[in-house]
Amino acid sequence: MPRNPVLFAALSALAGFGLVITPVAAKPRKARPKPPAATPVASPVAAPVEAPDQQQQAANAAQAKAAQDQVAANAAAQLAYQEAVKARDEKIARDKAEYEAKIASDKAAHDAIMQKWQADVAACKAGDVSRCAKPN
Repeated sequence: MPRNPVLFAALSALAGFGLVITPVAAKPRKARPKPPAATPVASPVAAPVEAPDQQQQAANAAQAKAAQDQVAANAAAQLAYQEAVKARDEKIARDKAEYEAKIASDKAAHDAIMQKWQADVAACKAGDVSRCAKPN
């Protein structure tokens, strides 16, 4: 009897179905050919090699230029924003002045109509029937 009864039962069941259990045959792998070693090619013009401190200075200069460009772009954007806010505030002030002028004009017209009506009512009550309201 094998050491693991569950494994034995599973293998027995497979054998009972007519399946043959065979170990996987180990196939030797085909050896892949190694690529040829790369041969260094001398470049016709050797690139100058910078010292690390020169590389750092170049990187710092590039970063400083990028920062200056960003500051300039931010200043231009801030100026454009301030101009837009100023134009908006001016438009609001113009619209408000026009609105208040219209309100004053309408109130003056209303006051004139009310004065005429009050004068007509007073004249009608005094006996001037020509100024009395016409019945509907």
